[in-house]
Amino acid sequence: MAYRRSHATSVGLVGLFCLVIMWTARFAPDLADTYAYSSFGKFVVALGAPVLGIILTAVAAIKGSRWWLVVVATGVISWVELFLRLSQRRI
Repeated sequence: MAYRRSHATSVGLVGLFCLVIMWTARFAPDLADTYAYSSFGKFVVALGAPVLGIILTAVAAIKGSRWWLVVVATGVISWVELFLRLSQRRI
């Protein structure tokens, strides 16, 4: 049982790291440019990292502690905020 929780914690921490990468790209774009040199890499950081973070923290919440649901909710809110920001119409 302890191994299962430690494995779920490891998976959750990887998901949390993905969310941190997304927020780094959001608040420090100059620093985020060092992560990805191409436009495809920037697209993956912007959209792939939150989705991966949500999935991995959801797995951690199911297999481990329910406190991971707080991180899942934060990831979903972050992804919705990013989607709304990208879908705004610019004139």
